[in-house]
Amino acid sequence: MAWVSKRLSCAHALRLHAEDWRGLAFAMKQGLNKMSSLQQLEVTGDHQDGTEKEGMAHMMSLYWLLAKAPKLRVFSANFEKVTWVPPLSQLKHLVLAFKEDTGDVFAHLPNAEALETLSLTLSGNALEAPALDLENMPCLHTLTLTRVRPAGITLPHNCSLHLFDINDAVLSDAQWDAALVKVRTFDYTDHSRLVLGQFPAIFARFLNITTVALDVSHLGDSENYLSLEGLSQAERLYLCGERVYLTVPARVSWQKFFVEGEEQVAITFADVAYFAQAVPVAYFVFCSLSGPSLMHLTAAWAAGGRTWDGYACGGSTVIRSPQDSRRGGAVVTFGTCLCGACMVCLRRSGIAHTF
Repeated sequence: MAWVSKRLSCAHALRLHAEDWRGLAFAMKQGLNKMSSLQQLEVTGDHQDGTEKEGMAHMMSLYWLLAKAPKLRVFSANFEKVTWVPPLSQLKHLVLAFKEDTGDVFAHLPNAEALETLSLTLSGNALEAPALDLENMPCLHTLTLTRVRPAGITLPHNCSLHLFDINDAVLSDAQWDAALVKVRTFDYTDHSRLVLGQFPAIFARFLNITTVALDVSHLGDSENYLSLEGLSQAERLYLCGERVYLTVPARVSWQKFFVEGEEQVAITFADVAYFAQAVPVAYFVFCSLSGPSLMHLTAAWAAGGRTWDGYACGGSTVIRSPQDSRRGGAVVTFGTCLCGACMVCLRRSGIAHTF
């Protein structure tokens, strides 16, 4: 550890395992070099503390270490429990993952007043949390929440919101009304859920949505197709389930439209000719197809001078639009994360260093 700490004065990015930071902080206290050039710190893994007192000692060591990095801009860490956020006025990008309740961390987040992006992830089961008030953080432009469900949320005027695995029961609360207008990404996975209920009403409140990904047991049912009218202004839709029943509105802004039914797909188009010309990338995967709509779509592609491709893969049938030129497996991944606040996005944008 002494070897590492002596070279900290010229290090721009550093990755530590969770059990290393206390030793590093101790070494620095003995007069070794400060992290005067450090701009990015990642703490990986998770320290298993024997007692609450030992856990607090480890956290205090980390916060002391952070205070010795005056140029720190990016901090990412995975903790068992986060209780507070130190007043790091220089920090611009914060990525926190934790397993237990947040304690008073929501109340302390405004201490990091220069934050531009914030990502909070609960690595265990979804957590009901207190209200999150970030309205007085003027630099914050991107917030990502994964399985963290605040009772309510207030954000700066120009801040976008990206939600992962936050269900409709939470979003239906009136305390979320203002925040839903800011949602850009909605990604929800729950294989026990039949998506009908309140989702269509919530979709209509996503006025600035760009990406929607649903991976659930069923999307609609044979008597009540799920209407996508409220998502017509989105750019990317990824819809997966065992059985998928959808109604596509007449006018959409979609650039990518992916549908997978592990057992069955049934889809109706209000204007199949418009869809065929307006949506550049469309991808359908199914074992059983109900109704002639996709056959009408392929005819519309052909009538418009566009070729299409259909093939068998892994027991499923794939029909894809001509501009989606790559063949993958029967299951197509949802693609690149675009939230802008997680470490994947920060690395891709060049804000964070890739080790």
